[in-house]
Amino acid sequence: MNWLAVIIGCVYFSWIDIKERRIPNRTVVIMLVIRIVLLAYELVTDANNWNRIIEDMCYGAAAGAAVMLVARLFSKEGVGMGDAKLFGVIGAYVGLGQIFSVMLYAFLYSAIVGIVLIFIKKLKLKDSLPMAPFALAGLVTVLFINLIWRY
Repeated sequence: MNWLAVIIGCVYFSWIDIKERRIPNRTVVIMLVIRIVLLAYELVTDANNWNRIIEDMCYGAAAGAAVMLVARLFSKEGVGMGDAKLFGVIGAYVGLGQIFSVMLYAFLYSAIVGIVLIFIKKLKLKDSLPMAPFALAGLVTVLFINLIWRY
C-alpha cells in the first residue's frame, strides 16, 4: 500500500511541479497524514517490529529531506525547498533502505534528460528542471527492481 500511495502522490506532485514549478505544502501534509494512517495499519499487523517500522519511516524521511537540503546549500536556485519536502515524503513511505536508491535514479534520470536538453539547445546550463517527475521515475524504477528481485 505504501508504494501505491506514494506513486499516486508523486504523479500529482509531478503534474504540479511541471505546471507550476512548486510542491504544494497542503499536498505534502495530506501525503504525510496518509502515511501515518498506513503506519497505524503496519503497527497493528506487525506489532513486534513497531520500533523498526517507525525508525525506518523517520530515518527515511530525514535522509531524503537532508540530502536535498545539503544540495540546496551547494546549488544556486537549482534545488528548492519543494524538492526537500518531496524527498522527505518519499523517504517516509519507502524508508531509509530505499530512499537513497530512489534518489540515485532520480538524479541519474534528471542528469540524462538535462544533458540531452542542453545538447539540443532546449535548455541552458543555468536552467533547472522540475524534480518531481524524475523522483517519480526513480520511485517506479526502484519498485520495479524490487519486484524483479522478489520473483
